Amino acid sequence: MKEISVVLLKDVANLGKAGETVRVKPGFFRNFLGQKELAAPPGSPKAQELLRKISLQKAEKEQRQEVKKEKKIQQEEKRQAMKARKETLLRKKK
Repeated sequence: MKEISVVLLKDVANLGKAGETVRVKPGFFRNFLGQKELAAPPGSPKAQELLRKISLQKAEKEQRQEVKKEKKIQQEEKRQAMKARKETLLRKKK
């Protein structure tokens, strides 16, 4: 049977999550997914807008993770510097 590719605009149980491209029968798209605006053809403006939003969200998440890693590295460097300074002071006292 013939199937078509569609981009899910919302999460659909037993089918996939928003932003995923899935293959469905034309009637299922025409009578259910399309009617309820749960999916759209890959080249449609709705699908392109959703994929753009998902891409931006993913980039923002990666950027937040990178900043978090950098802060963690800086904290560890400060911790090591404080430890080294403390050890130096202890040695001077002896």
